[in-house]
Amino acid sequence: MAGAGGRWGERGAAGPGARGAGGVGHFAVQFARHFGAHVTATASARNLDFLHRLGVDEPVDRATADLSAAGPFDIVLDTVGGPVQHASWRLLRPGGTLVTLPEPLDEAHRLPGVEARRVIVAPDGRALGEIAALLDSGAVHVEVQSVLPLEQAATAHRISKEGRVRGKLVLGL
Repeated sequence: MAGAGGRWGERGAAGPGARGAGGVGHFAVQFARHFGAHVTATASARNLDFLHRLGVDEPVDRATADLSAAGPFDIVLDTVGGPVQHASWRLLRPGGTLVTLPEPLDEAHRLPGVEARRVIVAPDGRALGEIAALLDSGAVHVEVQSVLPLEQAATAHRISKEGRVRGKLVLGL
């Protein structure tokens, strides 16, 4: 697996208001740490200890702290989009990279000298094999907030949309 531009060992952050403890974020911070990055991640106050347990170097309360005080960063991962993506641009050092997942890049907020890319997930058996090896070895942990029966898929979707999930919600069969 490669990081943004293949540059592990740099300073990275989950964007302001992003969810380092969420379903994607809790994997991203562990992968980054595994590959040697110094990780700063945002979460709600209730999840700061959880981020510490995941190996985050600098957990930041997204409601009360100014993430720009911890930067500038080499890489910022935006897992939320919208205002989070807009604020993430200014956290990067010149030559830094914004990686966004949920929506296209909003070029209106781009700063000179900053790179950006949108990641769209595609099937990749080799990468999934590497991830499975990290899970099997214990290097990466999957946090499951709850397991709901398939009949409660609509409830799981509603809970997920509220943005207060720690780790993953699982639908059981």
